[in-house]
Amino acid sequence: MKTVAVVFLIVLFAAPVLADVADDYKVRNAGDLVALCSRDPSAEDYAAAQNFCHGFTVGAYAYYRSVATADPDVKIVCFNEPYPERRKVIADFVVWSKANPSFMKDSAVDTLFRFLAGTYPCK
Repeated sequence: MKTVAVVFLIVLFAAPVLADVADDYKVRNAGDLVALCSRDPSAEDYAAAQNFCHGFTVGAYAYYRSVATADPDVKIVCFNEPYPERRKVIADFVVWSKANPSFMKDSAVDTLFRFLAGTYPCK
């Protein structure tokens, strides 16, 4: 019973802190995604932010590929060999996004694909 009480107290006091952290990982728009992808390496949550950024972008691209494979008419992004490294593509997306702040309130996925289609167009 003591163990349950201790766990309850830890969760009770940690919940407000966890709620604040969870808000940092809500991607409501492109600005939120760029903030995570460009987190300062000295930040306490740098690794988590990078992992979230990579997971979000890879997931969005994987979904796009499955749709584009099923319907080639929607193909708008084409990577040429040698394929660019994921880190480079994400870093270029961050630079592009900061140079195009008018898109920061738009959907993160729409803005990511606006960048990808402009940078890696299908010819």
